[in-house]
Amino acid sequence: MTKASGKLKPKTRNKKLLRSHGFSLPEILIASFLLAFAVLSSVRMTTDAINGLSQTTARIQADSAIEKKMENLREKAFFYLCKPDPECRNSNYWSKEISYDTEVLKPICKTKSLGESFFHSLGIPGTQTEAIEGSFPPAEIKTEYFTSGNSIDIKITANTTPRKVVMMSTITPNAQSWCP
Repeated sequence: MTKASGKLKPKTRNKKLLRSHGFSLPEILIASFLLAFAVLSSVRMTTDAINGLSQTTARIQADSAIEKKMENLREKAFFYLCKPDPECRNSNYWSKEISYDTEVLKPICKTKSLGESFFHSLGIPGTQTEAIEGSFPPAEIKTEYFTSGNSIDIKITANTTPRKVVMMSTITPNAQSWCP
């Protein structure tokens, strides 16, 4: 206040001077809301990326376990009724012709039950459940076998998060080519 002619008058202030001392409350609130929105959006995107990565890892582990299981079964089907058994499986079997035990094979071929015979040689139940090694969260693969003539139909299901992975295949033992 200034004193002029004996009366106190309010001092007029320059509006620019008032604005230069900081931000107003509405400006601070708007900036805070924008900053909070940006931070929350980036946290959500990071969380989604981490979830997507863990789902991809689970899917890769399931695919790998299924592939390993199928390759093991295909190898067993290739060597089923191979003779002589110890020599048939050595490392240089590709360099010579593989022969199969035709005495055992003939009656199986006549009844078209090579698939069933191969399945029984595996000594496993019709449905098998195994844990996927090293999976997190823990997951399992379930293998179902269905014999059909000279073949085995196989269905492998991996219960992973968030969805199942299913592979179906038909395996015919290589010995079928030796059927008369």
